[in-house]
Amino acid sequence: MNAMVSDYFSPEQYQTLFSNLTDLCMTKTNASEVMSQFVPLLMGILTVQQKGEVAAKGLLVSSKVQGGLQTLLNNLSDTLYYNLFAFCQQLIDLYPKYSKKGLTKEAIAVKGFGKCNQFATQKRMTTVFCRIAHKFKPDEWISVKNNFNKMFKFGLYTC
Repeated sequence: MNAMVSDYFSPEQYQTLFSNLTDLCMTKTNASEVMSQFVPLLMGILTVQQKGEVAAKGLLVSSKVQGGLQTLLNNLSDTLYYNLFAFCQQLIDLYPKYSKKGLTKEAIAVKGFGKCNQFATQKRMTTVFCRIAHKFKPDEWISVKNNFNKMFKFGLYTC
């Protein structure tokens, strides 16, 4: 994740996020339930300083995006939702099968992380990042990209 998405988060923050997402995938039956918790879980791992930086950048960018902060958040969350939903549902469907085979929670989590690594290819990440870019008008995207480039590796992906 550090190499392809963001190195803004510490290894401990990623570990907490993925642990919480894994727990949700193991206890929920529908990807919508898991996906609806993604942003709150992500916000929950941020430090106070990171929350301040995200809020400041969000407000700055929202003044450049038609529809403001709500459009910014909707564009980001909608793109992530529609690009990750099917994969999330696959994990949810796999976990009970692994459990029936006698795998421990930890072993299931390891298999889930392996599936995540298989999913997060350069091509797929380019698709996701470009779909985010295309949700915005060109001048809006420049503002999003320039302001959030410290948090997300938009520069790795050419659309």
